[in-house]
Amino acid sequence: QHWINERYAAVALLPLIPAALIYPNYVLDTLLTTAMVMHTHWRLSGVAQDYIHGQILPKIARPTVLLITIFAFGSICYFNYTDIGFANAARLLYTKL
Repeated sequence: QHWINERYAAVALLPLIPAALIYPNYVLDTLLTTAMVMHTHWRLSGVAQDYIHGQILPKIARPTVLLITIFAFGSICYFNYTDIGFANAARLLYTKL
């Protein structure tokens, strides 16, 4: 079931990325950033579970991945609420460079 949810998030990103870039608004920014953070969290937790072994390191790595995910999601949501939003920032980044 977890693998299927990861695939749903990955497939949801395919139309969300162009839609958010073409029609930037609060709802699409929130959906896009939520799907991106979920997808990234699942992959990072999979890497931590597969490649970090031992007695102590897995107990440190898994909560660290969770804290990084919470911080990233909170930061992006704050950026969406108080600034121009994620899609507009990406658009400005690629048009101004």
